[in-house]
Amino acid sequence: MLTVSPMLFVGLTLLLLTLFAFFTQGVTQFLLVVFAIGLFHFPAFLPTALQKKLLKPKSNFLEKYPEIPVPLLLVACWIMVGTISNSYAAAVGHGVLAIVVISICFVSVRLLNVAAAITRRASSLTKTTEVIAISTSRHQTLYMLRICAVALSLMAAVTLVRGVSLGFSSAVVQFILAAVVLMFSLVSYRLEMSLQSSIKSKVSRIIGKNLKASPASVALYYSGPRLVDLRKSKSKIAINVNAVELVMHLKQKKIAPAVILRESHSVNVMESLELTHVWHCPTMGQLDYLAQPTLKVILYANDGVKNGHFIRFNQFKHVLVPTGRLAKAETLHRGCEIYHAIIAPSHAKAREWRAISGEKLAERIFTVGEYSADKPEYSVAKKYPKFKPTITLHVGQYSATQSRVLALVKTVLSTKSAFLEVWFPNEGRSFTSVQQAKLYSEIDGLLEAHGASCESDDQLPVQLKLGTPSNAANAADFPIVHSGSLLDDLSATGKPLLWFDDALAPSSLANLGSSVAGFTSSLKSILEVRDENREDPMHFEYWEDLIASLSGPKPEGFEA
Repeated sequence: MLTVSPMLFVGLTLLLLTLFAFFTQGVTQFLLVVFAIGLFHFPAFLPTALQKKLLKPKSNFLEKYPEIPVPLLLVACWIMVGTISNSYAAAVGHGVLAIVVISICFVSVRLLNVAAAITRRASSLTKTTEVIAISTSRHQTLYMLRICAVALSLMAAVTLVRGVSLGFSSAVVQFILAAVVLMFSLVSYRLEMSLQSSIKSKVSRIIGKNLKASPASVALYYSGPRLVDLRKSKSKIAINVNAVELVMHLKQKKIAPAVILRESHSVNVMESLELTHVWHCPTMGQLDYLAQPTLKVILYANDGVKNGHFIRFNQFKHVLVPTGRLAKAETLHRGCEIYHAIIAPSHAKAREWRAISGEKLAERIFTVGEYSADKPEYSVAKKYPKFKPTITLHVGQYSATQSRVLALVKTVLSTKSAFLEVWFPNEGRSFTSVQQAKLYSEIDGLLEAHGASCESDDQLPVQLKLGTPSNAANAADFPIVHSGSLLDDLSATGKPLLWFDDALAPSSLANLGSSVAGFTSSLKSILEVRDENREDPMHFEYWEDLIASLSGPKPEGFEA
């Protein structure tokens, strides 16, 4: 079925009426021209919403600005009036004044709408700020002034068509109306901007006050695909799991992050995580209110390099947590140098990125134990504890005499300079040899005797455990290695390795000593220099360690 736009129908009708008016005379011509003038002015009488319904625009531009055809119709109307009345000067003068006044009304409403929208967006960041709704009354006043201008234009056009000359008073009235519209528009805009400035200042103060009441020095900035609550949904729609996982993990670690979201589709998910500060900022201007001195570190869990809308605030430390395709990329874009830290998704990827990056970018690539999880059999070095370290020995492939192991146990029991874990193979909860069973029994006896002689309830510095060589090495700050250990795999962890074997120690390893008498002095000397090369400077075991290193003191919102 053929459909015709109402506006097109009106246009065709006006065209036909104009043609008939030029080829008719007398009363018929006058009536046709008056009817045409009424149709030309009719859309200008309508509110913008009705103009949009009448126009039914096909283009996005006209759908957004349906008032655009109105001045064009008035121009056509006054051309027709001037031609039929032969009063070109009067038609041009009154027509221009009328079109200018009506156009000022339309422009003023648009400017007020833009200013009011900025004010509303600013107030939306807080739930305690209320915007005074004064824009509605201003719109109504501007609409009434537009009706007056359209009515004056209509009467002036009909008067000229009748052959009556327009006096000086008509032009004066048009000028006065133009001045009133212009002054009212300027005053309204100034009042709206004053309100906007007041609201912005109030919003900034409220956000700062809320951050002091519920401290947060860490914020997550997210702009990307729809987020999904991992606790409830198994939907296959576009998601960014890393952002949700990261926020949930930081909450578990007693770090209360603020969240900055650019898209509305993820607001409900973040609010369901019971976060104190969740800000939806669809526009760049709203981000200005969030540049609060309480915040120190900003995390970007995104699949893109550019986050310039917030990274422009150079008072913060900016950390990129690559996700999606960016996390799998073979190289990092040089633009990543704008970040203070880039968290690689794995240690292998970190080495790959550093190898082909410039020096400035390479020194910004870090790993975090809780995120950069490539799940190797042997875990990498963690931040060295301030208390006594844990050293572990797995006796599965150990070929030294039992007396050597017993001597080490006695040394640790007497010096208490470290925690020692002696691991035995766990194969069906049974020992693989009689020698291992005997050694386990003798160590257990030593621990029982030592525990009976101690008056305090302190934990014994030596424990017996069952498990694999990797279990033992992963539990250690310092793994004890020997000829049967996988030295290449263990060396890759970055942990200091203690050599405990009759064979000659490799040059890169610390030797625990070759005799029972040397155990105490050797262990003590090794532990005294444990701060040297004890950890990978490009790796952090916990997010709070990374945040603390960037922000200085322990982040607010973090509880030990």
